[in-house]
Amino acid sequence: MADEQEPEQPADRDSGGGIGAGLFNPLTDSLDDLIGDHQGCWAWPEVAVDVQDLVSLAASAGETLSALATPEASPWAVKAALGIDRSITSIHEHADRHGGYAAAARSLWTTFIPSAEPTLSDTQIYALLAIVEARTSAEAFCAIASGIDDELQRNAIGHDDADEIAWLRGEIAQWEREAWRWADQTKAAAERFLLLATFAASSPSTAALQKAEQQVAMLNRRLTEVQAAVAPYRAGRKPGAVSKLTRALIALVERAGSPDFDAVFALIEKACYEEPIEGIQFQDCNDQKVWYQDVVTGLEDHTTVPNLRRRLTRLPAI
Repeated sequence: MADEQEPEQPADRDSGGGIGAGLFNPLTDSLDDLIGDHQGCWAWPEVAVDVQDLVSLAASAGETLSALATPEASPWAVKAALGIDRSITSIHEHADRHGGYAAAARSLWTTFIPSAEPTLSDTQIYALLAIVEARTSAEAFCAIASGIDDELQRNAIGHDDADEIAWLRGEIAQWEREAWRWADQTKAAAERFLLLATFAASSPSTAALQKAEQQVAMLNRRLTEVQAAVAPYRAGRKPGAVSKLTRALIALVERAGSPDFDAVFALIEKACYEEPIEGIQFQDCNDQKVWYQDVVTGLEDHTTVPNLRRRLTRLPAI
């Protein structure tokens, strides 16, 4: 049984494997909660196709587990599935040492895979690994969408403020680039595990399966490199970028003592004839627009009064 296996302690999934918190049960859980939580994000259309691909991938892998994924699933199967999710990072780390992913999963006592029947077949282990990586990848794509929304909120930028959004994404481009890189790599890992599950189900020779494992392990080693590259962003980015206009509005809110529109607008009218505020020179305003200039770049721009009202409501209260 599992307690007779080699007692290697894996790193917890949250400390280096997946992005989300908490255990995911690849035997019974789906990606529906991620979709429900993130489909209202501004960037959801950009990640939706990848997330739906992962939903389909997990469903395909789940077909291999149909005998286990029932309401009456044996406790040992549920425990093993949860253990694989928790131990995904260590399974990657030990794959070479043990000659493959299935063997590595069985060697870790925290996966709780029984050493005698009834137990998981190689095909079922690969399928569970595919679903765990699909979840990790879906979490990564959703983290991009929620991360952009967090930055929009930080800068009081609305979903329809195209110019401001373009500026913001330029400022957070490095974070976004690394986040997409991690999401794409974990998606590729999920696809490779599904291929292994499909191949193993065809009863290949031991030599052929080992060769396939070696090829997958070689490709998956890139995950370690990518994980190191995205490490600065995994527990939360450095303080986000804030536009000069946002900083100017924050300064005016502090002067006014509140984000009340009339109070701040009166200060904007006055600022049109005074020194720049946080690098912004207010130039003119009326009941429709506010014109301003970045005194460093010389670029002139404007914001509408309705947009200004929205921005002020999103700024932190003084």
